[in-house]
Amino acid sequence: MLSPANQATNVPLDTQLVIKFDEIMKANSGKIEIYEVTIPVTASTTAFQLKNGSKKIESIDAGPGSLWTLDSSGQPVWPKVNMGDKRSDGSQLPRSDGSNPDRWVRITINPLKANTWYYVLIDETVFTTASTGERYAIQTETTWMFSTGAGLTTTVPTTASPSSTCPGITFPGRAPRQRIDAAQSQFSTKALACSVSVITRSKLIGVAIASSGTASNPTVASYTVKATRIGGSFLTKPVPLVAGPSVQRTQFTPLKTGSWTVTVTALGPTGAVVAEWTSAAFPVQP
Repeated sequence: MLSPANQATNVPLDTQLVIKFDEIMKANSGKIEIYEVTIPVTASTTAFQLKNGSKKIESIDAGPGSLWTLDSSGQPVWPKVNMGDKRSDGSQLPRSDGSNPDRWVRITINPLKANTWYYVLIDETVFTTASTGERYAIQTETTWMFSTGAGLTTTVPTTASPSSTCPGITFPGRAPRQRIDAAQSQFSTKALACSVSVITRSKLIGVAIASSGTASNPTVASYTVKATRIGGSFLTKPVPLVAGPSVQRTQFTPLKTGSWTVTVTALGPTGAVVAEWTSAAFPVQP
């Protein structure tokens, strides 16, 4: 399984490449290459045309790229090729489908351009099965290609609570560098909130949660918001709720630059977890 899927469109600019294999794999020396397509792409565009109408924008050596390193402050740096999709402490992210995490690899690539097609090539020496050494490769331009959308903002219409009890989210002050919007259709359960928005400014992440309030949604009493720097530390803040419709806000600053994610967790009256949403990775800039 490939993510983004082959021929996927509207892929986020900060996407990561994920492969689910049929067996447990290991990474060896070899190149994973990302190409930007510089010609128009149609249903009839051939691999030959893609090869001659593209430019290489990134090349990752899977051997050194799969190793954990430390930054100048001693914090672990997320490997570019993360075999088993491990956390910095060596534990593995559980899979909702119950599959073995060792069958997964997450490849971190540089941010992409908006409204652009890309394809990925993988040398035959990069990935081999742990048991037999069988090779896995992508050597045709049309095997794993996808296009980005207009930018990081992803707005999904709210589908449950009436608009009268779901206030809209705005951010006062100067315009944010980027904004990521999530609505109920993206949450693990619609009880989480009406919508969530994340923005960044210089070394800052701002989070706003639109809620219909505890009177309309008594299953959720409060939130916690966690900002995590990939390969580094994390910060957590509590966000209380009120009875009526409201937009609750929190922010994290000053932050180190790098790739970050935000997790919003809805808590019930007893403190039990009701629902959770985690954003895609996004950059925080100086």
